[in-house]
Amino acid sequence: MEKAKGYYLFSYNNEYYLYDFQGGVIVQTNNFLYAILEKHYHNQKLSSREQRLVDEFLRCNLLQYINDEPDPDPLQNEVAYLSFAPTYKCNFRCTYCFGNHGEKYTGFPREFTDDSLLRMLDYFFNHAFPYAKRYRIDFVSGGEPLLGEAIIKQTINYVEDNISSCGKSVSIWLCTNASLLTEEIIEWLSMHNVAIGVSIDGRKQHNDAYRTDADGNGTYDRICSGIALVKNSKKASKKFRNMWGLCTATNENCDFIDILEHMKSLGFQHVQIRLIRSEKEYNVDRILSEYTRLADTLVIMFSNNDLSYFRMIINENDQFGKVLKRIMLNHILIRRCNAAVNKITICPDGTIYPCDSLVGMQKFLLGNLNHSMSLKYTYRDVTVDSINTCRACEIKYLCGGDCYYNSYMKTGSQFEPDPEFCRIQKHLIQLAIMLRYKIEKIDIRLYNTILAEVKRKHDYSEIYG
Repeated sequence: MEKAKGYYLFSYNNEYYLYDFQGGVIVQTNNFLYAILEKHYHNQKLSSREQRLVDEFLRCNLLQYINDEPDPDPLQNEVAYLSFAPTYKCNFRCTYCFGNHGEKYTGFPREFTDDSLLRMLDYFFNHAFPYAKRYRIDFVSGGEPLLGEAIIKQTINYVEDNISSCGKSVSIWLCTNASLLTEEIIEWLSMHNVAIGVSIDGRKQHNDAYRTDADGNGTYDRICSGIALVKNSKKASKKFRNMWGLCTATNENCDFIDILEHMKSLGFQHVQIRLIRSEKEYNVDRILSEYTRLADTLVIMFSNNDLSYFRMIINENDQFGKVLKRIMLNHILIRRCNAAVNKITICPDGTIYPCDSLVGMQKFLLGNLNHSMSLKYTYRDVTVDSINTCRACEIKYLCGGDCYYNSYMKTGSQFEPDPEFCRIQKHLIQLAIMLRYKIEKIDIRLYNTILAEVKRKHDYSEIYG
């Protein structure tokens, strides 16, 4: 296989950039020099003068090749992830629900029994990933997790009695629609160091257009009541009150600036905005335009010493924020996520899937605890260098590839990325590179302030999950 280049060249609105992601250097150049660098990039013949200019870059350790394929995630053998829905029932009827309100899961029973829960936890900790040093358990949607409150408590008690007591780190995450939160539940979850995220799609009119209850009523007011209950709780820790806001963006609801402003007004300091994953086409032009507006707004806010939006989105969950984080830290990756590598989802009937989005699809079944204690296959060998479409892509190591679920819904194959995703992702990477370059130029000290925060949070998450 031809060696991959360790840099990326692109032009945007008559601006020309070189991002050397091996050295973490961003250079803005002019169109004359950019044309020469492009010729070098495509191995075209250079004049002696052009070669001298390229040699200057090479002497600065730019324009280098990656000698070997980047290593897999160095933490994949140290950390393991289990995501599961405590019950496949939901009191909401969100129109875009990937789990179809629990109906996508066709197994029986629809919620964990004491025995099936213990079998799952024993398998995850002692058979699938016994050598991991850290673990994370996500109580996810596909059903509203708090309808399975007893299962949540049993899981956490098991972890504290059997895993944490052995000196291993286990972090717990709960995704909820907040409608079932009570003071008692808040106090218990907070006392057991559970982190939560609340699903709400921006302002009332947008949220209620997609997120309704079983009777077709809007859910915004009920969600906000749950948020207020947490924020005003005298029994919850500061960490618990600092919950995440989780937004699903659609073609109709992709004003990212407005979403962030509203999330901020609700008291969220950390936000995850993700584009909807479904078989429907994206309005790519509008989405790109809105992300461009967001990037421009971030530059203006930075100029005014306002880092609030940066702090809200720079994380591993927000669609743009994780790309920006990657560019700031000069990280590269060979796959989008570790589904079916060191991350699995297990259902009450013992079936095992790469992630919660793929539950109920026989094509993705990895195994069954009731039949065997070993997985039929994993995705350990699946990287951007093994996927045909990704292999020749110039931003493959900055991107990591498409979500398996999104790929499958859009193209019919989990290993064939959605062309719309590719177009959006390329735009986000370019925006992130330009954004980093511009704010570094505006105020390097302020940039280093936010960079230090990002690095500190990244290092913390690597240690504690």
